Amino acid sequence: MQRRLPVRFVDCWDQHFEHAVDAARGVLGNDWPAVYHASPTWRFAMPAGICGDSAWVGVLGPASDRVGRCFPMVIAAPLNRSEAVTQALLQGDHWFDTLARVHARAQADPSIHAEAFDGLVADVAGPGGGDPIAAPQPPQPLDWRSASHWRFPLAQGAAGAAQLAGLWSQLASAGDWCLWWTAGAARVPPTLLATRGLPQPAAYAAFLDAAHAGAPWQSAGDFGHRADAETTQNRRIAFPSAPAIEVAAAPAVAAPRTLLPDDLSELFADLIVPPAPDELPSHLGDVLEDGPVRYRADAALTLVAVDDGLRDPRRQAAAVAHALVDELDVAELAGGVGVLRQRLLASHAPLRRRGEDLLDPVSEDAAVVAAQLNHRHAAVLRIGSAGVWHYRHGQLHALFAAGEAADDGSLGHGGEFDDLLFSRVTAAAPGLGAASDPVCEEAACTVATGDRLLLMATQALVQLPLELLAEALALPSIDGARARIAAAAGFRSPAVHWPLAIIEITP
Repeated sequence: MQRRLPVRFVDCWDQHFEHAVDAARGVLGNDWPAVYHASPTWRFAMPAGICGDSAWVGVLGPASDRVGRCFPMVIAAPLNRSEAVTQALLQGDHWFDTLARVHARAQADPSIHAEAFDGLVADVAGPGGGDPIAAPQPPQPLDWRSASHWRFPLAQGAAGAAQLAGLWSQLASAGDWCLWWTAGAARVPPTLLATRGLPQPAAYAAFLDAAHAGAPWQSAGDFGHRADAETTQNRRIAFPSAPAIEVAAAPAVAAPRTLLPDDLSELFADLIVPPAPDELPSHLGDVLEDGPVRYRADAALTLVAVDDGLRDPRRQAAAVAHALVDELDVAELAGGVGVLRQRLLASHAPLRRRGEDLLDPVSEDAAVVAAQLNHRHAAVLRIGSAGVWHYRHGQLHALFAAGEAADDGSLGHGGEFDDLLFSRVTAAAPGLGAASDPVCEEAACTVATGDRLLLMATQALVQLPLELLAEALALPSIDGARARIAAAAGFRSPAVHWPLAIIEITP
């Protein structure tokens, strides 16, 4: 299925990626569904002659139909020359991010049918309309003839734009090279790929899971280490009964870009030790030894914070969140999760700056979720790929809903075309320290004895179907519920390393 793409592009693309998907499915085996749906959205740039006479830029992301058939969705725009691609890359990720949000919105909201989706895409202005945010940065010297598939760590922000434009400018004169890059996901770190032509089918599995970046890939640079599943715990909290569920959600907001003061020591005054200017504390990883869950009994506050994606010991965003909640005094926490929200967002800008170091970028992206109980009310907060679900008497409500299924079971109004475009996979969201402004939301609900609140962080968990979560939360024990959810997400680590917490309301 296609809209407004030339036949030559569609024929070339579809035939190639059909073989790529088949190859990746064979490599991943039983892990295929979980890995595929947890895979990131990729941006790409390709020269003329690969898929027709035009150069192309766009995004590529996972999609599936209502019966689970998986296919890579592409949204692309033609450019008439290589220099136009360079210009688009130098303007940063704004245009690409806009397309990625359209793709993510379509995947998360089944009320968007094919015609509405087509309108969203058509409303996006073409690439290359802004001002450059960087100058091309020449890449490291490499013998490009030694491999046809290359992998590099991706810098963030202006440094990433300079890196992309510099590599494109060099490869444009070296043949039919394509660039692919992503901010990362649960199984893929922030990565820049260069392939001679479209990626070989055997190489596509690495787009989904970096653990399969063997042959034909040649890696240049340090990607950090693969993460074990992040950690969490569950808590039982005594709480009086309350009336029926009432949910009220605050709108999503972006962290302001002017949060960084001249003296960063002011910004981190409440962490374990005062940092030096322009630095974050070097020992913050120590606060993760007890796992990513923090529980403040004196304030009835539970927090889960994890560095989403592949493990890198240099990452500190989750540790900053833990340190903040540990150091806040009871009087401050009495102000509700809004106080915690302000303190967390104040740490975003300096964390993001760590990813803009061209020589040694550290890609921060922490998923944070918190719940605070006050009599019969629960106030909740999420930043990034995290969420809270309220379970009562067999009914499950997402407090940060990505969209409910249609009553008739359909996913839209466009028939089979809609089926092939839209699934109920929850969209990933930038978190604390990410290159983009973090998605941050607050919500509230009433709770009663016997209710359960499910707190989950990381993309691997928040995309799980509501039906599965409801079945798990219906189990008699919290431990059983957590084990069911962890198994569905593919976690193989001990229970203390699962990034989910369950709060059970008891008399």
